[in-house]
Amino acid sequence: MAFFKHEQAIVETSFVGEGTTIWAFAHILPGARIGRDCNICDHTFIENDVVIGDRVTIKCGVQLWDGIVGGG
Repeated sequence: MAFFKHEQAIVETSFVGEGTTIWAFAHILPGARIGRDCNICDHTFIENDVVIGDRVTIKCGVQLWDGIVGGG
């Protein structure tokens, strides 16, 4: 695994960039795409049709719904 996933995070996607960190209680659905060197903080939710670029931080408690594209 080229990224860090906290043991209490749920990461259903296989599209996570190298160097990304995903913290506790984050939930990322199967269709989401996360770039390289991102920081996905605690208690975040990322839906299927979301694309996050490289070097993006998603702060605690943020929810990203289908159709969001941004960063990096």
